[in-house]
Amino acid sequence: MKRPMAVGVMVGLLLTISTAAFATPVRWESTITTPPLPITSPDWHPITWFQAYNPTDVAHPGSSNDDEILVDAGHTPTLTIVANDVQQSNGSDGHMRLQGANWNWVYGEKDLLYRGSNYMGPLTQGAALTDTTTTFTLVNPNDWLKGTDGFNLTVDLDGLFAGWYPTTIKRATLVVWTDWQEPPEPPVVPAPGAVLLASLGAGLVSLLRTRKVL
Repeated sequence: MKRPMAVGVMVGLLLTISTAAFATPVRWESTITTPPLPITSPDWHPITWFQAYNPTDVAHPGSSNDDEILVDAGHTPTLTIVANDVQQSNGSDGHMRLQGANWNWVYGEKDLLYRGSNYMGPLTQGAALTDTTTTFTLVNPNDWLKGTDGFNLTVDLDGLFAGWYPTTIKRATLVVWTDWQEPPEPPVVPAPGAVLLASLGAGLVSLLRTRKVL
């Protein structure tokens, strides 16, 4: 009787181990749009906001901001900024420039994006009062984004006329893929009746073999 029960226990353990060993990683996309936007720049002051990061999903239990962020070619983490009225004239940064014998004022601005103190790049310029879209690739996000709840962003309005021609940040969308490990299925625990029936069956087989009926 002991041998059949031992074999059953071993089979159960092997099934549990194999289920855990072959769990399939699931890659998924998390897109967060910052709630406080849009924000229009006040007079010559930079635009700042907090970009939230909370990649959780009820369809993927246990997923969190501690999951590894994928950075391969097919899953590039990005931050996309939609802004209005990002202007720049003739390559100028908005300061005075000399045309012939006369001084000529040229309006314009270079709106520069920073993550904390790290420079990310300029926003795409466009015609007056029009929207432009700029996509930034996040470099080494596992070093500074993984395990956090977000990061601070600043748009520095680099231009003499930035106060008279304010920029509006309308939308900022963070897109990341994380490598999520599916938890193994819990082992199935037989109902008490099934355990009793199996024990009775194993005992009956053992008894019949002892009496040489089988």
